[in-house]
Amino acid sequence: MRNLIREVAWFAPYEKRISELLKLGKDKRVLKVAKRKLGTHRRAKMKSKEMSNVFRKMRIVLCTFVSIVMLDIKFIMISISGMCAFFCY
Repeated sequence: MRNLIREVAWFAPYEKRISELLKLGKDKRVLKVAKRKLGTHRRAKMKSKEMSNVFRKMRIVLCTFVSIVMLDIKFIMISISGMCAFFCY
């Protein structure tokens, strides 16, 4: 059920703030924000770990996508340069 809610609603505003702080590498500030919103240090640590895992997975998917696109662009550029060489001769 949580996965379905996450797909529909994505992130809460405080989770977006946590994600921005994680991108900047401010782990201590992440714990402070999460603790203020969630109430306990234990919940804050769990949320911080969960959010860092989510963004790690997103980065992996993004890097994979970018490498595939770059390979396609390289192939297209080689094809175009080959066609240019064909038309020039």
